[in-house]
Amino acid sequence: MPSSMILMGGPIDVRKNPTAVNEFAQSKSLEWSCKMVTMQVPPNYPGHGRKVYPGFLQLAGFMSLNLFRHIDSHLELWQSLLNSDYKKADHN
Repeated sequence: MPSSMILMGGPIDVRKNPTAVNEFAQSKSLEWSCKMVTMQVPPNYPGHGRKVYPGFLQLAGFMSLNLFRHIDSHLELWQSLLNSDYKKADHN
């Protein structure tokens, strides 16, 4: 049993309204998930050796849910910066 646990945001009872993400998770074993989405913190970082769900995987998963929206928002940000419209860039 771990000494601490981090709960990521989501529905309390995912069985009530399952999504494609829930169905995917149900189709995989816990061992598969541990092997594929956890990594050890590298040396020279606090907590080195500890197994974690890396932020870059979480960010990639989140962005893939609305990929084109994120791309458009990023392009709008850069266009605002190129046009020196910093107020609009701050909004993006």
